[in-house]
Amino acid sequence: TGMRQSFPNVNSSKFSKDGEFLAMVTSVASEKQTKKNQASNKEELAYEDGVHLLRLSSMDHVTLLAGVGEYRTLTFSDDSKHLAFMSNRDDYNAKSPSWNIYLTASHKPRVQKIATEGSDGIPSEWWIAPQSSLLFSDDLARLYFDTVPIADDVLDERKGRNTKSSSADKEKKAKLDLWHW
Repeated sequence: TGMRQSFPNVNSSKFSKDGEFLAMVTSVASEKQTKKNQASNKEELAYEDGVHLLRLSSMDHVTLLAGVGEYRTLTFSDDSKHLAFMSNRDDYNAKSPSWNIYLTASHKPRVQKIATEGSDGIPSEWWIAPQSSLLFSDDLARLYFDTVPIADDVLDERKGRNTKSSSADKEKKAKLDLWHW
């Protein structure tokens, strides 16, 4: 068509199976850079961390979810009517942030958080695996993803326990003296 469009700060992207949509994950270097760029050019796409959806036939775009955090695993349903993705934006500043799964209809974008730590079906002290894949069922009634137990040190950190070694832990550590003549 001879048309050329570029989008700054795109980390990853995914085309829908029917080729009607392009979903993009954007990330900027810092929150300070985000604010500076937004102040200078409010019409420009992708001057903050987020997920964006572009309808290729009209080149209309919408920001689905934005804010400081990581976004990943863009997954369209086979019929291209739904887009699922993961983000840790709600817990981004934690040492070990938890992840949430979001779902939207591609034709009427309105994002819903559909799974998070503590959701029905996710056992206590388990969370969504950070490297999880997302997979829609054949009938599109379910979205499959991976969960894993939360590491003990993360649970301790969240409960406010001292994560430094106690004196009992120090006694259990092996010591080695290496001598050479």
